[in-house]
Amino acid sequence: MKDFVAEQMNASGKLQHRLEGKLLRQIKHNEQTNLTQPKLTWYSDQGVPWQITAIQSIAAPDGSKISFEGDAEIKRIAASIHNPLRITSERFMVRPDEQTISSDLLVTIELAEGRATAVGFRAHFEDEEIHLLNQVEGVYVHAK
Repeated sequence: MKDFVAEQMNASGKLQHRLEGKLLRQIKHNEQTNLTQPKLTWYSDQGVPWQITAIQSIAAPDGSKISFEGDAEIKRIAASIHNPLRITSERFMVRPDEQTISSDLLVTIELAEGRATAVGFRAHFEDEEIHLLNQVEGVYVHAK
């Protein structure tokens, strides 16, 4: 399927996430779904969307996890309560039912206030909590 869009609502009927891509292919022998140029937009209760993009993604047959691979990027758009945020890595794993995203690889986090790198991270979309796991290094620039 070309130029597809899939949306999922939460229990109260609000848009929870939207998945778009250039090409969707079902793989019969393993029942996985491969996506080319995927873009997942996750809408939190705070109203600040997160966007995840990559060169490709692979979704498990039951949809419990989606791997975003190749130049993977997470962006949180700037809003009145948040500065913009950008996280990059070679791969992210999204678990939609748990509302989490993670990576065991090197990640770089960029904020207006500075930059951090770490090996591995975990984040939860709803409470916007981010945990850097190992070998954390960073630079913080205090705003004047």
